[in-house]
Amino acid sequence: KHGKDKLNQWRIAWLADFLKYRYKTKGKHRYTAKGCNMAYWRDQFIDVNGYNEEIVGWGSEDEEFVVRLIKSGARKQYMKMGGIAFHIYHPLISRSREEINKKILADAINQP
Repeated sequence: KHGKDKLNQWRIAWLADFLKYRYKTKGKHRYTAKGCNMAYWRDQFIDVNGYNEEIVGWGSEDEEFVVRLIKSGARKQYMKMGGIAFHIYHPLISRSREEINKKILADAINQP
């Protein structure tokens, strides 16, 4: 399977370099993140107090963390067409707290 976006199977270095500061960095995508392939400096992690332990189960933990990183001055880069990832199957975890987790994310976005 190739997933939903077949472009994700290609690595095109010059295009990745062009997209890294342009793809999903503004507007409604400003805080979009995929935790499957994130990197940040240890000092940045410590500065924002790491992941929010109030977020339990599936959803929003990566984006809430990215909100706090960006608000602390970090600059987001996307690796669209810059790397190839392989997904390892794992059982899905509960989404029973998804709405609570989304509320925590919304609160982080709305804080100054």
